[in-house]
Amino acid sequence: MLTRRLACIRRIVPFLVALIVPLFPSHAAQFTADLTITTPRENFVYDLKVKDNLIRLEKTQGPMTVPPFPTIYNRLTGVTWGLNPPLRQYVEETDPVKTMLMNPVVGWEYMRKDMTGTPAGTETVEGYPCEIMEYRAAGNDRVASRVWVSPDLTFTVKEVSYALNGNATMALRNIKEGPVDEALFKIPSGYTKAGPAADSSDRKSQKPVKAKKPLSTSVLIKPTSAHAIGLEPDRTITITAIGDDAGGAPSTADMKVLAKDKSTIISEKVSLKNGETKTWEVPAEKLPYDLYLNGGKGQVRFTVEQRSDAPAGETKVLPVKVNEKSKAAPPSAAASGNIIFILDASGSMWGQVEGTAKIAIAKEVLTGLIRDLPDDAVVGLVAYGHRRKGDCDDVEELVALGPLDKEKMVGRIQELSPKGKTPISRSVRLTAKRIKHLEDETTIILVSDGKETCDPDPCGLVKELKAAGIKFVMHVIGFDVTEEEREQLECMAEAGGGKYYTAGNAGEFLAAAREVVETPTFTGGYLKVTALKEGSPFDAYADVIRQSDNKGMGGQNTWYRQKPAEYKLVPDTYVLKVTDRSLTPFQTQEIRDIEIVSGQTVEKTVTFGGAGILRITAVKEGQPFDAYADVIRQSDNKGMGGQNTWYRQKPAEYKLVPDTYVLKVTDRSLTPFQTQEIRDIEIVSGQTVEKTVDFIVGGVLRITATRNGQPFDAYADVIRQSDNKGMGGQNTWYQKKPAEYKLVPGTYALKVTDRSVTPFQHQEIRDIEIVSGQTVEKTVDFIAGGVLRITATRNGQPFEAQASVYRQDDNTSIGGKNTWYQKKPAEYNLVPGVYYLKVHDRKTKEEKEVRDVEIMPGQSVEKTLAF
Repeated sequence: MLTRRLACIRRIVPFLVALIVPLFPSHAAQFTADLTITTPRENFVYDLKVKDNLIRLEKTQGPMTVPPFPTIYNRLTGVTWGLNPPLRQYVEETDPVKTMLMNPVVGWEYMRKDMTGTPAGTETVEGYPCEIMEYRAAGNDRVASRVWVSPDLTFTVKEVSYALNGNATMALRNIKEGPVDEALFKIPSGYTKAGPAADSSDRKSQKPVKAKKPLSTSVLIKPTSAHAIGLEPDRTITITAIGDDAGGAPSTADMKVLAKDKSTIISEKVSLKNGETKTWEVPAEKLPYDLYLNGGKGQVRFTVEQRSDAPAGETKVLPVKVNEKSKAAPPSAAASGNIIFILDASGSMWGQVEGTAKIAIAKEVLTGLIRDLPDDAVVGLVAYGHRRKGDCDDVEELVALGPLDKEKMVGRIQELSPKGKTPISRSVRLTAKRIKHLEDETTIILVSDGKETCDPDPCGLVKELKAAGIKFVMHVIGFDVTEEEREQLECMAEAGGGKYYTAGNAGEFLAAAREVVETPTFTGGYLKVTALKEGSPFDAYADVIRQSDNKGMGGQNTWYRQKPAEYKLVPDTYVLKVTDRSLTPFQTQEIRDIEIVSGQTVEKTVTFGGAGILRITAVKEGQPFDAYADVIRQSDNKGMGGQNTWYRQKPAEYKLVPDTYVLKVTDRSLTPFQTQEIRDIEIVSGQTVEKTVDFIVGGVLRITATRNGQPFDAYADVIRQSDNKGMGGQNTWYQKKPAEYKLVPGTYALKVTDRSVTPFQHQEIRDIEIVSGQTVEKTVDFIAGGVLRITATRNGQPFEAQASVYRQDDNTSIGGKNTWYQKKPAEYNLVPGVYYLKVHDRKTKEEKEVRDVEIMPGQSVEKTLAF
């Protein structure tokens, strides 16, 4: 299974498209198409092929969070195959929960398995007539998903998934019907099924899949230790540091937060006495990506919280925790020197982390790192345990240290197949032998999922090699290791003058490896931006755009942690836009033609005017309550946004640009809504205007419908009698409670309809007086209906004829039904009275009629007509 697919599924599952719906028959068309998935954060294009009940998907465009590897799904058996061409392996899965992690075809169908589907009409999409289905969660009227299904293709042509944080859309494009090669839906020749294959002599304990961690982490930074935490760029990050050394002297540590483009958001030397705290908050707009911590003196405890405003149900990405503890100096710039990777390929690497073999994760991460290294890097590769079981001498130099041949290196990594033991010492000794003559220092990066199983003291060996004068620094990544295994590996990193990293899953492994292999030195220029208001810097929002192609360089706050926004930019010409978001409407200023020169810093200061405040309270019987306020600029009717007037027991408050405004406040607790308006409100800079709006108290109308003395679910309509304005409809026994209306005082008419009988029965009550603060209860009694059941027979056997029923006194048609639909007689729930019926044999054209059929309350009448 593919690591990136597993890693990214937490982000995209809420937006996966329902390619299979319960409407599908057992046989589908054959066609190909481009399947597009558009979400608020990521867009994807897949190559889709469908042959009968088989579906094949392969990503062709989109972020590399989803690898471009094929997935094959059988709709009849529920089996999904995930292909891994570089390893010539496949995985097979039938569990729908695990399957949706591998296959976006299955994801959304599983997610709405408990929803109710309702037909919503028809529409032509991409030239195909489609039936529309709307899906809702139980007890929720909001449409969660709308699906357009083509009966011709027996496939979803379009779907929109509605979410609070943005909608996702799936659509088929370039649909081409025609035969599809059957071979595309089979496991290719030579592929093997992925699974554990560890040597029993070296099989380490297999750990269960770890439970999801909370979206926070805490780490104690000791002298000269280091720690890296991968951050999610769509979250607001809060970092709290606490001095944790009772010795009296301040504790120190270096902290750096980088954005996704590797630009620095925060770089600070922290100094705190015991018990002192300091907090930083990095807004999501800055796209925080990595946090690096390095110890100095004493101990500092850092707590990191990654907050998300996403709605409940959205899958969350866990924080990455790397480097629990180390006593080593920071690494040198590995990308510009010699690097040798030592990779564990022992049998235990078949063990799984979050459903994926560790060797597959290691291969994918290292492959990505190799491809990202500079072309002039000098790199080597050593592996152990990959050729023979039970052999402590199974150590091999796969690629000698030399100029990087990326394709060769990647090929050797992908060829590895774990088999044997864990001879760490012998792999380190072989590596030292290869580099002992070199003048330049070599960076050794050891990746292992366990401790030495052949020789007694690998840590002692590293100390011995350093003492012998061999120039190297060793960093160690412990992948899914126990505490005992961690201690041995950490000792090796300390002895090798490097750092130790703990990685418990694929994301942590990637973060650790990414830190070890550092990026080249930045050679551009800098742009510093400060926003001022009344002569003092404040936190506005800056956007920088490259002027030649309008490419955004990202946004930053201009006074985050009392420092100007700072951009590291490639030499070019840029545009700066700074927005004061504290005001309504937002105020934006723009500076063009900013020239950035390598090695130089350009500083820009933008000055904004002050604001006035409008504070709004709505009251009812002298008490504040939650109404809804709208503020509009009077000169151009531009809305300033809406607020609740008593949210968290505080009045609504607007910070406004000085001007003249209109205020509208609406009481939505009553039917119809009540709105009051105040015009000509003057807002002056530095001043506060307070407005209080008083509303009347409504009354309550409670409605119950009964039949034979028992309440039942009829349908009520309430109309204001003075102007026939409808107050909306409600069921009279929804969740076993009467219908209830909160109404503005006045006179109303009530109409209640029993829809369980044919024709519908209506009752009306007029002149219902609603008085402020009082409740009026109305009960409407209906008579019970009767049942008419009709069967048509031919040669003594029931068959499907066409029945029509009419009310006899006025020939009103009650409607037609088939007499043996789903092997059941036609059945009518009728108002008591006299009816006649006609039954038509479609085959012989013969028609029969029965008159004077009397329907009594609570009784059934059965009629059989023989043809």
